[in-house]
Amino acid sequence: MWVNKVFEFYREVQDANARAIFWGLLALAGDNSIPGYICFTENIGFTIEQLCEKLYTSDTDIKSAFAVLEGARVIKILDKNIIKVLHWEKYQSEYDRQKPYRNKQKQAKVTSKVTSKGYKQSYRVEVEGEREVEVRSKKKEVKSTKDFRVKEIIDYFFDKHLEITENKVLIDGGKDGKTIKGMLAAFGPDDLKRRIIAFLTDKDKWLDGKRRDIGMFKSQINKYGIKKEVELTNVREVK
Repeated sequence: MWVNKVFEFYREVQDANARAIFWGLLALAGDNSIPGYICFTENIGFTIEQLCEKLYTSDTDIKSAFAVLEGARVIKILDKNIIKVLHWEKYQSEYDRQKPYRNKQKQAKVTSKVTSKGYKQSYRVEVEGEREVEVRSKKKEVKSTKDFRVKEIIDYFFDKHLEITENKVLIDGGKDGKTIKGMLAAFGPDDLKRRIIAFLTDKDKWLDGKRRDIGMFKSQINKYGIKKEVELTNVREVK
């Protein structure tokens, strides 16, 4: 029974702060596209600051809870700040058991419009596990509107930044995701990757000491559109 699992956890973890933060981590792991893991993408985890915002707590409490929870072997912190909930299956079973009840309480929100051809077209629907899907009632098909290229470019920027500067760049999931989506519409993935390399290898003294993050890249992106070829002698690969 779920109650037994709760008491088992309370026996293993007796620190009240760690207990509270763990329930928040469980919620994040259950809501993630990779169940049982807490991360922005499969290659990038959240920073302590981002977790503080999500869980409404302080960095001191987060770090203290992580020490307790790792010691009790209920979580494991992997590379790039990715958090894994150990024995996730025992928590997942309860999540699945309650899913029918959650679905009854959650109603789809549909916005409709009448097209020029006179048939009704529903174009925004909120469903479990998806932020937004597109539904065309005439053809009765469901099409996801999520652009998977955004994740590809963010991973590329993170990896190349680490390779070239030997420092990790801070990624703000929502803000940077929206920024990358806009740049993809303007330049396309291949051109955007070339500009990322040009930006990260730019020896302009004005950039010295400044954070070469996605926000700064956006402000400088047009600077790298004149030359198609970029000197890559100090970079092992581009794609």
